[in-house]
Amino acid sequence: MKKIFLMIFLCCPLMILAQQQVFSVQVKIEHLENPSTARAYLRYSSNGKPALDSAKMSAGQFEFNGHVSEPCRAELSIAHSGTSSKTDEPDVLSLYLEKGHILVRAKDSLKHAEVQGPTLNSQHALYKKIVFDTERELQSVRSQWSKINVKDSTTRPLNDQLAARYKAGLITRKQFQIAFIKEHPDYEFSALLLSEVTGPLIDLEKTEPLYNGLGKAVRQSASGLTIGRAIALAKATSVGSMAPDFSQVDMNGRLITLTDLRGKYVFIDFWASWCSPCRAENPFVSKAHHDFKGKDFIVIGISLDKDKKAWQKAIEEDGLAYTQILDPRIPGHELARKYGISAIPQNFLIDPSGKIIGRNIHGADLHTKLQQIFDL
Repeated sequence: MKKIFLMIFLCCPLMILAQQQVFSVQVKIEHLENPSTARAYLRYSSNGKPALDSAKMSAGQFEFNGHVSEPCRAELSIAHSGTSSKTDEPDVLSLYLEKGHILVRAKDSLKHAEVQGPTLNSQHALYKKIVFDTERELQSVRSQWSKINVKDSTTRPLNDQLAARYKAGLITRKQFQIAFIKEHPDYEFSALLLSEVTGPLIDLEKTEPLYNGLGKAVRQSASGLTIGRAIALAKATSVGSMAPDFSQVDMNGRLITLTDLRGKYVFIDFWASWCSPCRAENPFVSKAHHDFKGKDFIVIGISLDKDKKAWQKAIEEDGLAYTQILDPRIPGHELARKYGISAIPQNFLIDPSGKIIGRNIHGADLHTKLQQIFDL
């Protein structure tokens, strides 16, 4: 029995590795300026953790090897002088890390590179042709934006013009993305694209039909399962659902259990000290707490801070007098995961029965909503 256990234990690393997407990226550029000093960088995220790899040119090419937990988007860039600089013209290419060999070919830079690789990169190449003009327009706006001082009142007309162009470009791109997903339901890339279209705040009415329209094999792929889980979480925390229960100690050492608060309206606010939009919301949440705390209304702030001192300082600076909980970092923001939080600020309003009756109520809208509830 001991021998069997030892064999299983020794095999575990191999089993885990087998579940990973082992990739290799080969970058060949025919006429690279300063090949002896140039350095390539590969940025991506695996298991929610950012990763950065770099390589020098060897035998006329750059090469990267690694593994990711599931297929993911990556940014490949080349610093022709050896180090990236804000003044350098960006030489960047988006690609997808997936199981297998990925070949990037270019004449002199990544801007017009061609990517050859397994399934996702081939499908991505087709998508890029469709949105080429739109992406070029968005890049043009970004380039012009970088050259003006948006705080200078004399540039306001140009800034407003650029903002309008950028908004129109984003709308056009989203239309192309949705059309691509519908036209290619059997592409795994469509599942990845759907994740990009929905963003961190999933609109179930628009997202779920697109997801259900994907082929069965795509929904069961790594990319499909990821967006599927996100949709399931969004449904579990949508208006009308019962709020996920939790028990956590607050900053004063008291155990806070959500089900113990039945009979009261509870406003759960996910925030962090480093999140500027969150800090801008704090005065509105504080006012709601002050004005309605005597009417069976409770506010619970749940912070995603990693720095406890920064969290405590922000509470003091913003005068937050309501219950505060620091979301446990191990196994990784437990409460945020329960509520499907991937971006902040986000919030939930829960009625006395424990049902979610509102979410992402921001600014003065929170006060208005509570006035309606308490008939004031």
